[in-house]
Amino acid sequence: MHADEVSPGGGLVKLLLIALGVALILPSGGAAASQVISSSTRVTSQQAYPEESWGLGVVVPDGSRLSGGSTVDWSMVTNVTTVIQIPDITNASAPVYAVMSLMTQNGAVLQTAFGVYPGQSSWLVYSMFIGNINEIPQHYTWVINSSEPEAEPGDLVTLSIYQSPMHVWSFTASNANSSRSVRDAFAANITQPLKRGDQEAFALESYASDSSTFKDMGNMTLQSLLVNGDRVTTGWYLFSDWDMLHNPLFVVGGGTPPLVVDYALLMDGRVIWYYAGSWSSGQLTVAGFLEVEMVILTGAALCGVLLSLKYIRRGVQRE
Repeated sequence: MHADEVSPGGGLVKLLLIALGVALILPSGGAAASQVISSSTRVTSQQAYPEESWGLGVVVPDGSRLSGGSTVDWSMVTNVTTVIQIPDITNASAPVYAVMSLMTQNGAVLQTAFGVYPGQSSWLVYSMFIGNINEIPQHYTWVINSSEPEAEPGDLVTLSIYQSPMHVWSFTASNANSSRSVRDAFAANITQPLKRGDQEAFALESYASDSSTFKDMGNMTLQSLLVNGDRVTTGWYLFSDWDMLHNPLFVVGGGTPPLVVDYALLMDGRVIWYYAGSWSSGQLTVAGFLEVEMVILTGAALCGVLLSLKYIRRGVQRE
């Protein structure tokens, strides 16, 4: 580049604006990338509320690495288990779920959740399935609705979807704090293996979008996601309402998640969902990281511009 092609009054200003734009865009790349989707099917788990629910989910693709050294092959998976710490949501304006979901090869979607409804202070168990996700309209079949064991904020609960020895898909929901559990089969004819692809195995799903529902939630924490007994360690990703890089088999919820709720994958392999308006000490780590990242990237961009100007001036002096 010749020195007369970059002037402090014109080209340099343009270069500075581009650098600043790049610096400001990069920290939000994860959020932007999680908002593009091709033609995925959307799943909601409650018909009593006509409005669309939204979901912030965790997707496990084929090939994700497991703690035992193997990788995920959904067609060979017979047991998926999640360990979750229940958030402090006791004043919900609409249903809120901590929900597991899996799709079989013939298009059945199986869902099991702990959920809290308006007027409830405890979380109860809900389970349902869609016989064929390609049917229009979709038909939801409840297996259990508002079942014990109850879960209180802070309780550690477990959800499992698994194949019985007769290959029938079943579920178990347990509360480690009370040592109580419930289990049942989805349906006798749901025996197909799971479908290969990107399975949105777990999500925070809700029909509520107001701050009052979530402002005191603390953290909902996914402590572990186990596939055939081994913990998923790498290859999984976070998914909201669209993503240009990924195409899950199905998507939990259909609406755009509210700005008041966010989530993050931590370095230790846990996933936390939290109120984005204020953070606890654990959440400040996530927010602080993003702020530091923005400062570093902005500073790097500015340094690049200043260095470019320095070399330009040296070129002018040589001439």
